[in-house]
Formats: sequence, structure tokens, C-alpha cells
Amino acid sequence: MWCEVVGMGRSQMKDQVGKALDALVQAVERGESEQLKAHLGMLGRFHRYSVGNVLLIAMQRPGATRVAGVRAWNKLGRHVKQGEKGIRIYARIVWRKSKEGKQQEAKGEDTEELVRFRSVCVFDVAQTDGRPLPEFAQARGEPGEYTGRLMAFAAEQGVEVAFSDTLVSAHGMCERRLKSAAGGGR
Repeated sequence: MWCEVVGMGRSQMKDQVGKALDALVQAVERGESEQLKAHLGMLGRFHRYSVGNVLLIAMQRPGATRVAGVRAWNKLGRHVKQGEKGIRIYARIVWRKSKEGKQQEAKGEDTEELVRFRSVCVFDVAQTDGRPLPEFAQARGEPGEYTGRLMAFAAEQGVEVAFSDTLVSAHGMCERRLKSAAGGGR
């Protein structure tokens, strides 16, 4: 397997990410933890992106919350506002080539997997207009009699449930490997 960057040299890509990392290290060394908190927040919001791409997003649009390409926004019933500047990140391109040099659809013993990266544009939700994005469902109100049923079900599954007032803004947390769950105050 080999890699190359299409449209931008590998060294340019490394330079951009390296500059962002250097700036973060210098801020932490100066005792400016706010910048580190901001970067950690970005990593949390964009957990499906590489660290390099998260740094590129943070450098170009620090307030970004949700990013996607034009086609993805269109599928969600949204469109990019006219005149908006894209956020450049790197997309991984994978294809298979037979030992004879022909492109292959399926992976086989006589194929080689080739990986390249190319520069692509994504846009933050604030740069788009259209249908509202679907929101995750949230439980509201008092669970009443269902609390006992939920606790019994969790116990059957071997999951410890605890309540804590310190988790209110997080709406709960789950540690699968520890088989425990916690929710905001009762």
C-alpha cells in the first residue's frame, strides 16, 4: 500500500498540520490552556476526522460545529450559501489495481490496494441554508414508574446505573467496558 497527495504535495500537507501543532504546543507552554481546550473540543465534535483534518478545520473555521461536503448538505435538503469559502481538508481515496495494472472492483489475491489523499472542500452548517437538521431525541420530564423497569433491565444486563448532579449538561454517560451508566440528577 502506498500514499500520495493529489493536488498538493505531501510536504505542504505536513507543513500545514505541523504549523497548527506548533501553535498549540507554544500556547500550552505559555500556560494558555484555553487554546488546548478549544482543540480538544474540536476533536470531540469531529471524532470521525483525523487529527490533521480537525486541526485544518480549526485553523480555517474555529467555530465550526458540523461539516460536510456540498453533496452531503444537498442530500440533507440544505445548500451552501453563495460566496461561502470552503474549508480545505484531505480526503482518503482508495482503489485496487491488479498486478497487470488494471483497476479492479473487488479485492483479490492478485490486487494491490492504493491509497492517495486529495484536497477537498467541506462547509460548516453555519455556511448553509435549507431544511432544519434532524435533532437527536431526548427524554424529557419525569420517568415515573419507568425508572424501576429501566433499573431492573440494566441489572439484568449486568449494567450498574448511578445518578450524579455533575453530569446534567452531558445528559448522561455510559462506560461499556465497565458496564456502568450514569445520568443527571434524579
